[in-house]
Amino acid sequence: MLRRLWTWLWIATTPLAITVLAAETEPAHGEHAEHEVLANPIQNVADFGYKAKGLPAPFSMQLLNFAAFLFILGRYAGPSMKKAVRDRHERIKHDLQEGARLRAEAQKKVEEYGRKLAALDGEIDKLVGTIRAEAEAERRRILDEAQARADRMKRDAEMQVQAEIQRVRLMLEREAAVAAVALAEKLLVEKTTEVDQKALADRFLKALV
Repeated sequence: MLRRLWTWLWIATTPLAITVLAAETEPAHGEHAEHEVLANPIQNVADFGYKAKGLPAPFSMQLLNFAAFLFILGRYAGPSMKKAVRDRHERIKHDLQEGARLRAEAQKKVEEYGRKLAALDGEIDKLVGTIRAEAEAERRRILDEAQARADRMKRDAEMQVQAEIQRVRLMLEREAAVAAVALAEKLLVEKTTEVDQKALADRFLKALV
């Protein structure tokens, strides 16, 4: 599209450029032509015999060339330029709308991530609190079990000690009884006579009856 536009611009400006170059290359007449200052720069409006009179190209032709340039530019390049401007406007409008949409989506994402981070902080605090509570409960359970085990071991030890004391006591009492009986027998054998033994036997028999 731009290449076509430049082509039409070149076609339209070529006649005007030729006219201007022709006017600039015309020789000056008179001895003092080099130093002549024109009061009115438009010396030729519509005189087409300007070369014989030493005048510049007709200004009307320049206007006609410029009008033709404007006509050609509007006729052929105008729709393309209008379409290009409209397309650029639509593209800029679409880009602005897309940018606004992306900015809104980004803002929503930021807000969503902010909410998720806030919820995550709450979940982390809740999880830490739960872990601490579970750890404290586990510590108490271990301490309670250890205390119960220690109390049970203490009771078992006390029962074993009492049983051992009872066993030793019974054994000592038995040994003492046996020793006392043996000593009594020995004393009876040594200290009693046959009469005493007979009297004891009679007393024993009477006790049985």
